[in-house]
Amino acid sequence: MIGLLTYPLSQGNRWLPEGAKDLLEKELDERNQQGQKLLKEALGGNDIKEFVGKRTEGIRKDLDAMYRQLGQGDAVPNERLSTVLDDVKNRLTDALSQRTAPRAAYNRVGAPDLTATAPDDNWNQPFLWRPDIIVVFDRLVALLHRVLIADRPNRRRM
Repeated sequence: MIGLLTYPLSQGNRWLPEGAKDLLEKELDERNQQGQKLLKEALGGNDIKEFVGKRTEGIRKDLDAMYRQLGQGDAVPNERLSTVLDDVKNRLTDALSQRTAPRAAYNRVGAPDLTATAPDDNWNQPFLWRPDIIVVFDRLVALLHRVLIADRPNRRRM
């Protein structure tokens, strides 16, 4: 969706026309609702405690296998298992109470200050050194120059 609604400015930065902002927000909200729905379906209609309770034995077996592989003993201590289960519950609670889709970050885009008193960082903008943009800019300047020269007789008649 981002690729359809925006135009690239530089690496990681894209320009979004003002009229497309609402459309992007609606799409992100729809994807968030779909993500929440899928997460709730993954819980199988259970609440979080019930979901984790049904999987406690499987989690214990996996932790026991990890402990054995790491040479920490044959079984995970009960307090470690409780810590892991609490962490799983907290993560699921957070996931269900927060957005699953990201929010867009909007910044104003403006031309950098390139005066003699401008900070050095302003001269390090991606547009100032990218060869493909410089080539396009050079071609546009040359084309404009040719049009102005070719159109010079017509301007005299006006």
